[in-house]
Order: sequence, then C-alpha cells, then structure tokens
Amino acid sequence: MFVGTIAFQRARADRQALDQLHASVAHARDRLRSAAADGTLTDEEIQEALRLSQASVRDTVRTADTVTVKALIRGTHASAVGGGEVTRCHQFRVAFSAKGAAVSDETAEECGE
Repeated sequence: MFVGTIAFQRARADRQALDQLHASVAHARDRLRSAAADGTLTDEEIQEALRLSQASVRDTVRTADTVTVKALIRGTHASAVGGGEVTRCHQFRVAFSAKGAAVSDETAEECGE
C-alpha cells in the first residue's frame, strides 16, 4: 500500500509540474505580447518575459516582421516524495503588423544548446 501511495504521489507531482509548465508557457506568451505592443521586441524584453516564466532563451531569429524565439521551459512541483519536473522546448513567434503584435506558440522538437 505504501509503494502505491508513493507512485500515486509522484504521478500527481508530475501532472502538477506539467500544469505549471503550461501556465508558464501562457505567461510567457502574454508577457511577450505586452513587450511587443510598442512594435518592437528587444533581446532584453525577451529575456525578461521568459525569465519570469522559468524559461531560458536558446535561439532568437529575426526577420522584417517576425521574431521567433526558442526557449527551454521548466515546470516543477514540490512533493514530499521527490516532486515532479518537466522540461520542454517551446517556440514563440511574434508577428508584427499594422494591427499590432500577435504571438503564437508551439512545442519545438529541439532547442539546441
């Protein structure tokens, strides 16, 4: 019974870590949108937006009207039996137009070094 309880607690911690990761992605997307609202997105603004979402920038590609950022995002959840941690690479695409900035995101296969 005790082993089953530990396995249940670890699985629960992993699910909660994944929920936290999804929340971090949404938070990063919102912060990038806010930072880009003035029509520009500096490297410092990207770093700040992602730092607050437990993410680290791995790559940034700029074109005339888009900025694409790959970031390694982490979700964690503390637990009495070891906690859970999930790490994923995520890509954010900030597109600028006359209407403002739009941010989309998707899970990326690789983040690079």
